[in-house]
Amino acid sequence: MTSTDDAVEAASWRELLGPRHLGSAVVLAGGVLVGAINIYLASSLLPTAVADIGGAGFYAWNMTFYLVAMVIATMLVSRVLARWGNVGAYLMGFGGFVAGSLACAVSPAMPVLLAGRGVQGPGGWRSWRWR
Repeated sequence: MTSTDDAVEAASWRELLGPRHLGSAVVLAGGVLVGAINIYLASSLLPTAVADIGGAGFYAWNMTFYLVAMVIATMLVSRVLARWGNVGAYLMGFGGFVAGSLACAVSPAMPVLLAGRGVQGPGGWRSWRWR
């Protein structure tokens, strides 16, 4: 048995969630939360939103706007990380996701909802691109 094996065996959940790794655990949990919220809200509440604000013809565009914006942001992630660092990029992505979510929440019509989804998209890359 090597010293590396000893270190692996000695690791515990308490150590993982301790002060040394707490920031990374919170970021990981936040990324999972954003993904879960996106999937849950988009799939379960969109039919109700379409019934309230109209725009059934644009129903499929909802996820398309989000994904296109996320892909574009993913192509730019290295530049964002280089310029603002990990924390800055994460906060910028999370802020965009929150702003897009608020726009979706108050949208009176489908075009506003689609714009909100487009603003949410760049926040989607940060939930799985944290380094």
